[in-house]
Parts: sequence; C-alpha cells; structure tokens
Amino acid sequence: MIKVDEEKRKIVVEFRRNDGRKTPYIFEGEKAEELYRKILAENLIKRLDHAAYLGKELYRAEECLKKGEKYIQDSG
Repeated sequence: MIKVDEEKRKIVVEFRRNDGRKTPYIFEGEKAEELYRKILAENLIKRLDHAAYLGKELYRAEECLKKGEKYIQDSG
C-alpha cells in the first residue's frame, strides 16, 4: 500500500500479506528511488512485474508530493 502523508511531506509504503493483514514493513521517505532501494534491500519483492509496478507507483507518488497533488494508488 502506497500513500502520501501530506502533513509529514513523505511517501509511506506499507507491505501487507496477500490476505490484507499488516506486516512490520513500513517505509517512509521523500524520494521514490530511496524507498525503492530500501525495499529491495529487505528482499520483499520476488517478481519483476511487482518491482516494475512498485517503481512506477513510487515515481507517481513522488511527483504528487512535489506538486502538492493528491495521490491515489493505481489511478494512473
């Protein structure tokens, strides 16, 4: 789950299990690349299509954060 915390001015990524339950993995940052590298370092991404999706959505979230626009995951 990816969202933009407008008060903190950060992108927040929260990993969930396939059934929707939360995991202890929560990442916060201002830059898509920084978050992407942290997530990859934790070995949380197993499939290339998920890695590509994550990169695309993190980039969109960063752009929305910069422009002060509302970010909605999967809307672009």
